[in-house]
Amino acid sequence: MRSCNLETKYRWVYPETKQVSPELVKVAGSHIVAQLLINRGFDTPEQVKSFLSIDDTKISSPDVFKHMEKAVNRINQAIEKQEHIIIYGDFDADGVTSTSLLFKTLLHLSANVSYFIPDRSEEGHGLNSASICKLISSKKAKLIITVDCGISNIAEIALAKSLGTDVIITDHHEALDVLPSAFAIINPKLIEENSDLKYLAGVGVAYKLAAGLLESHNRTDYLDNILCLVAVGTIADVVPLIGENRALVHQGLKLLSRDKAPGLVKLLEIAGCNLDQVSATSIAFGVAPRINAIGRLAEAGLAVELLVSDNAEEIENIAKKLNTNNKIRQQMCETTLIEALSKVNSECDLEREKAIVLADPNWHPGIIGIVASKLVEKFYRPVFLISVDEEKNMARCSARSIEGVNLHETLTHNAEMFEVFGGHAFAAGFSLDLNKTSFEQLKNRLLSTVNKFSGSDFLEPKLKVDLDINSCDLSIELIEELDKLAPFGECNPFPVFSISNLTLKQFKTMGSANNHLKIFLADEEDNIFEAVWWQKNNLDIAVLDKVNVAFAPDINTFAGKMKVQLVVKDIQKTGSSIKQSPSIKNKPETFSIPNILNNITSCEQKWVDHRGKANFEKSLTNYLKLSKNNCVIFAENPCSLEILGTDPVLKSRIINRLSVEKVDELFIFDLPPDLDSLTSLLEKAEANIVHIIGKPNTETDPNKIIKTMSGMLKYAHSNKNGEIRLYQIASLLYISNDIVYSCIDLLNKAGIIQVFQQETDKIKFGFLGSKDLSSITTLDEYNCFIDTIKTSDKFRYQLTMLDIESIQNLI
Repeated sequence: MRSCNLETKYRWVYPETKQVSPELVKVAGSHIVAQLLINRGFDTPEQVKSFLSIDDTKISSPDVFKHMEKAVNRINQAIEKQEHIIIYGDFDADGVTSTSLLFKTLLHLSANVSYFIPDRSEEGHGLNSASICKLISSKKAKLIITVDCGISNIAEIALAKSLGTDVIITDHHEALDVLPSAFAIINPKLIEENSDLKYLAGVGVAYKLAAGLLESHNRTDYLDNILCLVAVGTIADVVPLIGENRALVHQGLKLLSRDKAPGLVKLLEIAGCNLDQVSATSIAFGVAPRINAIGRLAEAGLAVELLVSDNAEEIENIAKKLNTNNKIRQQMCETTLIEALSKVNSECDLEREKAIVLADPNWHPGIIGIVASKLVEKFYRPVFLISVDEEKNMARCSARSIEGVNLHETLTHNAEMFEVFGGHAFAAGFSLDLNKTSFEQLKNRLLSTVNKFSGSDFLEPKLKVDLDINSCDLSIELIEELDKLAPFGECNPFPVFSISNLTLKQFKTMGSANNHLKIFLADEEDNIFEAVWWQKNNLDIAVLDKVNVAFAPDINTFAGKMKVQLVVKDIQKTGSSIKQSPSIKNKPETFSIPNILNNITSCEQKWVDHRGKANFEKSLTNYLKLSKNNCVIFAENPCSLEILGTDPVLKSRIINRLSVEKVDELFIFDLPPDLDSLTSLLEKAEANIVHIIGKPNTETDPNKIIKTMSGMLKYAHSNKNGEIRLYQIASLLYISNDIVYSCIDLLNKAGIIQVFQQETDKIKFGFLGSKDLSSITTLDEYNCFIDTIKTSDKFRYQLTMLDIESIQNLI
């Protein structure tokens, strides 16, 4: 077993500080936006104005490509003669959108056209000789147009040519020294002058060909119908969003609508995206994974059918299949990641090896690229994951890399080992005949090449931070200002800021798998900032430590309220920690006034810990009979109310969160459901002594809440003019306000109620009718509801485990 503790720890890197002129600030709109643009290379007013005026970006002519005219003429000849044209695509989102775009365009021009997408597992990337022969013989193809592939398929294109079929290549991948003998090649990598066209995705190249064709027919108005496909493919392929790419994505997102792209809109709906605010992020995390998943595990042609169809029923059915397939893909990725991490521990020596090279016959070739990316994030080094077909004794690899190691160059250096290979600097793949080269030979060669071509410090992970700001700079207005820089993506990322010397107030896990963190931070004026850290479930920093935080600011909207939220990229400890006392052990002493004075903590408000004490109710009754202080008992749990209700002394002292007033002593019999409830309780009570009893509480039953709230809402609809107080519901059900808000959103989405007006503590609604629980649990809002409940249960559990001083530190 080899040790493997080398997980990513970032060194924050800031750009060189440059002076911001008043003129630049005026054009940019704010000092922060001006500084960001300078950091990204736009340091004159003219450059800034050009970047921000994205609608005015000039889109280059298709004729910038040397073979464009030749390609357009050949396709028009095929259209005129009704020769069968076959679009040869690829199975990722770039290939699928490229295929769909060109297919729609050629149909619009009345071409005799069909498409073919190879099977990822059986045929792999690029052209396949057997498929070429089949297409020519059975489909009678006279012209094949490749999209997002073809530039490295010298033998396959020569075969097509020998069989009397012309091939036009549209591709954006790196070209080899020897080019295929195609009829025409449209590839931006072959443009000699330095141009940002070199960064076009495959769908961008296909769009240029479509634009050339439409221009030749004087039908360029149709470009608006395919630009949304350019946006999706460009974002999905993670090419630089600068220059023309950025402009094409911007225009495509604006044009995305039901009439132009009903299939894409349906995918966005299924993904739970806001159709009124579709962004590059919506596409990257909502649409692209669902298109990619079908190509990874099934037939990518299904995704093309979705994107080219106008039939609502067909679109609905296919979209559901893509969504289901994506869920299966997620489960497979999780399993494979666990297996890969185990192999890293047992097979890799990360102190000595600068790359991770792993193979397994049980890994699906369609998902190993995703898992490789996760390993790169975790260990910050190139990763080569290999799926082995033991029956054919063949290996398929997906590789991902980091800055400093160019995968395409690495594979080119070892080209003689591979049956076929291709890709980019950061993502590549190959197939290997294990009869010719063993896995150990492959691994040694790859490790040797990575060591040879990499620098000495390339394994030091760096987090690029755009700007260090003050906490007072954070506002919704700032985030809205940042939208000027959109769309965001590769080479134009959403800005990452840092703030120094914040205090870590609290953190807790959240999500159905408890795999995310919710963090609360405070500045020197004790302003509280909420933060989330996705895919992070622990924090090796103590509460009240001083920290520096790197983050992307976001707007979180909940229950109609907007507030700034920090999406954490990294947190680093900066100050010395305030040590916390160990938990106070419960002692078997009797509950009496003298013993209370011995147990109180040394602070202005005195706290006494009674958690875990047996038969406490009897002792409490005796104490209340003797005490001259104004004492109340906070209890909302129905079980607690039943217990306390049997004793007139205890029953007379019961209060809830709505009835609490200033008192001398507060007994917290039931643990509040969240930090807001606890803080509000303490602030209203202003008690000199706080007793925490914290009776054990069972986990909250989500289905019981749904049924109970539905009944309460039905009653309020009939007897209270459809109005109800939300805080009152929360108190009656002994749950947090957030759970009530979340349940209201769920019932509204499910069509059980219709909310007409919502205020902080009151809604006006109509009750539409009850529904089976099974129809509710499939909604995305139900998952949000469950997460909110788990967050509350987790908080209550924390209150049972933390010592008194730690609880005080939360408040």
